[in-house]
Amino acid sequence: MKKLPILFLFIVLVLNGYVSAQPEVDTTYNSNGTFVMNFVSFGTTGDVITQPDNKILLIASCVANFSFHSFCIMRANANGGFDTSFGGTGYIATNLSGTGASSGMTGLALQSDGKIIAAGGASSKLAIVRFNSDGGLDSSFGTGGFVLGTIAGLDQAQKVLVQPDGKILVLVASGASDSAAQHVTRYLSNGTIDDSFGTSGFVTLSTVSYFLGSTMSLQPDGKIVVGGAARVTRLNADGSLDTTFDGDGVVNIASGSNIMAVDVQSDGKILALGYNNILYRFNTNGSPDTSFDGDGSRQALNGTSDSFDLLVTPSGKINVGGNPTVNEANFPNIFFRYARYLPDGSPDATFSDDGYLDVNFTSYTVEGVTALTIDRQGRLVAGGRASSGSILRAPWNTPQFATNRLLASPSQNVGFSGRVAETNGKAVANAYLTLKNGSETIGYARTNPFGYFHFANIPSAQTYTLSTTGKNLTFYDRSVLVDGAIENFSVVGF
Repeated sequence: MKKLPILFLFIVLVLNGYVSAQPEVDTTYNSNGTFVMNFVSFGTTGDVITQPDNKILLIASCVANFSFHSFCIMRANANGGFDTSFGGTGYIATNLSGTGASSGMTGLALQSDGKIIAAGGASSKLAIVRFNSDGGLDSSFGTGGFVLGTIAGLDQAQKVLVQPDGKILVLVASGASDSAAQHVTRYLSNGTIDDSFGTSGFVTLSTVSYFLGSTMSLQPDGKIVVGGAARVTRLNADGSLDTTFDGDGVVNIASGSNIMAVDVQSDGKILALGYNNILYRFNTNGSPDTSFDGDGSRQALNGTSDSFDLLVTPSGKINVGGNPTVNEANFPNIFFRYARYLPDGSPDATFSDDGYLDVNFTSYTVEGVTALTIDRQGRLVAGGRASSGSILRAPWNTPQFATNRLLASPSQNVGFSGRVAETNGKAVANAYLTLKNGSETIGYARTNPFGYFHFANIPSAQTYTLSTTGKNLTFYDRSVLVDGAIENFSVVGF
């Protein structure tokens, strides 16, 4: 009996050290790999991105100081804690001037010059806001730093991307629950509508149930992949449906899953994550990729789980984030849940020994991943929520913005191979490629008659700038994370 108190103390210590005891968690981030931004009374991450200096940006609507704010945007230092050079405090909680406190901001993107694009909704209109790197509004964008637009009424931006040419793509949901529609619109870098895209600057994709999904990804050739309610759509760069994708530009998913996230591999294959915890992969023509776990789909996260985001690295590793489903069987064991797969769909045994990882925050009852990104060293970063809710029917009654960072794979020298082509797929021979780390040139390569190139012995766990010239084509510099050996990397000239 005298041994029981010692055993109890040991168990408590193990539980309290749960985060730091896991070797995948990066303890250089806020000492235990997690940072809960508890300046609000209610906030759940809508999107997360990392800057070139590895600082972390999050966005969503929130309740702070007993008031609803249509958007909160926060920035954490690379080693954790609020970055007080952003807005003076590390966060901004506000409503757009002249608008009511409605809707919220759910999309976040970073321009090459360090300016920050936020998108969402305000007063039932599409809202796009641009900030300078210090958090101040960029008055050169739109009117006083923001754009309010109307597509079909009750408009809410769900995702925003910045193209290599600086144009801004926005995924928008419009309408009420019984007649919601999904749109893609494009703006020029100064905030004016791009009339060359679709019809007068926007494309209507579908009119379906209210839950439309909230996801969009950009291919190297400028084509746009959009996830929605039980479907994946691909558009050409001008906004027209890409009929090379399943014949009409649309792949319907029989299971009826709402698509939460899409991403495009370096070889052009498309991954889609369903809310029903299913991960799908499609060939470039839209057909199921049967080389992926045998039939083109697999369970996304371990057990009974809700999956919210996915991220594919240039080496082909597939990361998924979410949390165990809140039900009687799981509660209160709800935490940040991850899975990592190899390109063939099998679990990556180098990740937490079996490809699966759960991270439990101390001092909180339930936590979950809602968005994923990766920094320039290859460290996976998750944004989500952490709550002290103790009731099964209301576990997220007091969520706080929460982040977690995992370690990158150890650095090693690897190969980096790919192909240079025109937008029509024609090979570009004798193109010259330069790989740089800052001002330091790491290597040169030249394409063969079939457009293929290869760099040898490139140190991994770093992000490089890839520059290409050839055949009087325009090539945009690419920022490439080398997180392992890279094959079939696509470079497109316009």
